[in-house]
Amino acid sequence: MNGAEKILLCSDLDGTLLSSDSKLSDENRRAIKEFVQGGGKFCLATGRLPNHLLKYFDKSEFLCPVICCNGACIYDFANDKILYKCLLGDKIYQVMEYISHNKDHLRYAYYFADLKKYDIDLDKIADAQVENAYKIVLVMDTPDSAVELRDNLRKHFGTDYDFSRSWPVGVEILNANATKGKTVKRMKDILGDGRITICVGDNENDISMIKSADIGCAVENAVDELKAVADKVICSNDDHAIKYIVENILKMFTRNG
Repeated sequence: MNGAEKILLCSDLDGTLLSSDSKLSDENRRAIKEFVQGGGKFCLATGRLPNHLLKYFDKSEFLCPVICCNGACIYDFANDKILYKCLLGDKIYQVMEYISHNKDHLRYAYYFADLKKYDIDLDKIADAQVENAYKIVLVMDTPDSAVELRDNLRKHFGTDYDFSRSWPVGVEILNANATKGKTVKRMKDILGDGRITICVGDNENDISMIKSADIGCAVENAVDELKAVADKVICSNDDHAIKYIVENILKMFTRNG
């Protein structure tokens, strides 16, 4: 594909690359293959753990490292190696203490560490050993309670941590240096070939990535907050958004310089 060799295409997984029923369409798969064969670099940027991606791809298909845990980890499937990680650190216990006193609407909590998922006992939130975790996920009872907790956490701890939603009732906690946007920049440094970044996503946890991209795209089903910062709103995840980007990539690149 003419021009693909200049591009790093970073895509969110759920709600973006995958359809609403969590399927990877043949159209998107073929588009990724065409793009990569033309010299492009395709990078998944997801809140998931690396092993989850093997539901949709074979290890041999990952010709570029993947961004996992919302930016807290860069994983290289080719060498089964973590290339970058940004852990929560000791200050997270101040956050956990606050949550332990404001958990009325909290229904479930877990964290990712050592590339595995661990549940958090809601009766012992402040005692959870999470300083070496990549991220914490809080599952609330309603979207309104998730927004309220997110906003309160940002008010009290927003300097050291990033708080965002990747679905309506989920609040995710990351080190402030571990957002998708900052990790896309680190991915460019790892690749070291000065590629133009095109990023696409659908939810709050993608905002930093879309803002950091040379061309930031929001799928039609994206939240309004993401659409507001995107350079372009494209088709929905159910209409093969990656195929759309690949088919229009040179036009988008030319228009944006």
